[in-house]
Amino acid sequence: MGDEITLKVFDLVERKFKLSDFRDKDEIFATIEECKENQKCSTDLTSDIINNSSFLKDLASNSKTISIKDNDATPLATANNGPIPQDPPSRSQTPTFLIQPIEQSEHQKVPDYIRRYVNVSDLNNMILSLEKAFKNRNKLQKANYHKLSKAEKDVVLAMRDETNGLKLLPEAQFVSEEEWRKCLDIRLVPKIKWASQQLRHLKRLKETRFKQRIYYILL
Repeated sequence: MGDEITLKVFDLVERKFKLSDFRDKDEIFATIEECKENQKCSTDLTSDIINNSSFLKDLASNSKTISIKDNDATPLATANNGPIPQDPPSRSQTPTFLIQPIEQSEHQKVPDYIRRYVNVSDLNNMILSLEKAFKNRNKLQKANYHKLSKAEKDVVLAMRDETNGLKLLPEAQFVSEEEWRKCLDIRLVPKIKWASQQLRHLKRLKETRFKQRIYYILL
């Protein structure tokens, strides 16, 4: 509004000078025209500044909105984020038994007059000792005979004699009662008679004799 008034003032002054007899009219008119042009340029510049100011405000507002949205968004996963994947845990292997442990329900099938002397917990502990005796014998049988000591060679020869005397196949697994006793806890040694009866009843072992010695054959 102020710019328009200024231009009108310049026009009014210009008309008055045209009507007057002032000598330097041309110079005055040129000055007035220059002022008009400067005023127009100033007006255009002011308008551009106002327009640009509005544009910059809109740009700043849009930038702020985009920034807020970016902050609310879930960040993308990168190769460095999160724990480093590891190899899956190996599956636990099921233990193998030469003699399958006795379940409580299975133990109840044993006649009471045999079962009452050895509970299922003691019986399974005695089975572990019996397995140890079997493994000791198997280890000695599979060893290189020529690398054994004289005492160990005598034991191996005795084993061969036992296999022939018991009329068993070479792959048959058996131990003597003495070998079982050596692997037993002292507390359980007196129960070996009742434990062997239970294992025979449950079809885990077969009992036989050779040269006045008791042997247990794995079924």
